[in-house]
Amino acid sequence: MKAINRNAALILLAAALLAASSSCVMEDRTVEFVITQESCAQFEIDSPIASFGDVAVVFLADEIGSTLDDNDAAREDIVTARIVSLSYRVTEFDQTTDWAITGSITVERQDVSDGPGTLIDYIDQSVQEALAKKIQASLNEDGV
Repeated sequence: MKAINRNAALILLAAALLAASSSCVMEDRTVEFVITQESCAQFEIDSPIASFGDVAVVFLADEIGSTLDDNDAAREDIVTARIVSLSYRVTEFDQTTDWAITGSITVERQDVSDGPGTLIDYIDQSVQEALAKKIQASLNEDGV
């Protein structure tokens, strides 16, 4: 008799677990990934005029793809992407006169027509003071 009661209890427990697992509710969730990869864009400027612009491409697709693959996610799942820090420095300066530069750095994706968005604005930055120093930039409030 005890064996029958034990078997009946196990069958009821299994039925309850089966019923609970088949009626579970699926919900959407937001997952944030942080890529700590450091990427560089190098600008070589030797301009005879005071106002100029230059373009550099920083290719991040491999790092993003690797992070998505590691987490079983796809590019179509990306809702937003943000840059959380940015720094700049002067690597070479062969002038005797210091220059103060003013400008901005913008970013835009190449796979969609979105942007460009301004990452940072810098005003009266001494080129000599930035030589060989990693200067942490303050990102614009709007973000990218």
